[in-house]
Amino acid sequence: MQRCRAFVFDLDGTLVDSRFSIEKAAQMAIAEVTPAYRGRRVTAAIGPPIRQMFAQVLGAVDPPTLDLLVSAFRKAYDSGVCRETPAYPGVLEMLARIAAQGSASFVLTNKPFVPTRQILARLAIEPHIHEVVTPDSPVHPFASKPEALAALLRRHNLAPDSTVLVGDSKDDAAAAGACGVLFAAAIYGYGGLQPEPDGRNRVTLNRPMDVLSLLE
Repeated sequence: MQRCRAFVFDLDGTLVDSRFSIEKAAQMAIAEVTPAYRGRRVTAAIGPPIRQMFAQVLGAVDPPTLDLLVSAFRKAYDSGVCRETPAYPGVLEMLARIAAQGSASFVLTNKPFVPTRQILARLAIEPHIHEVVTPDSPVHPFASKPEALAALLRRHNLAPDSTVLVGDSKDDAAAAGACGVLFAAAIYGYGGLQPEPDGRNRVTLNRPMDVLSLLE
């Protein structure tokens, strides 16, 4: 396996553990919009877009109510709750060592731009990142992760055979496959990935620091 020179990281479930902050903002939204469902936990459904998460957890909720729930969630999360998100142990050291070896790190996430930048700044991750790409990025918005990854490779002239996408979900794996880059499965996250020892063009990470094996 060729030494990796570019590391493209998913955010939630890969660099940071967002479960507590998402649950807190969701409970605030549920209490405000649908108090009859107060206490209905969403942690097990975290992963898909927020609207889909609420639909899965609350069941037969009409579209206008889902709109209100998403709006209330965004208000709570973006105005401060997102900053209660912790990084996984070892993340800052891992990113610093990647930079020290002359390699570059990027963030590619489905999370909106505003909370993403707040989280990265609060955790002092941002200085280690060359570019942050979100669906609503002011400069490079995207409709899908494969599209965003392909564009990122072109913008920074990254060679697919020395680039790795690190993520905890099937859509991360699909994006890596579509673009011909190595996929590092963060099975410590909450995207439901399982070890695949014989997976083609794939490695398994039990903790963030395991990424450093790809620098060797």
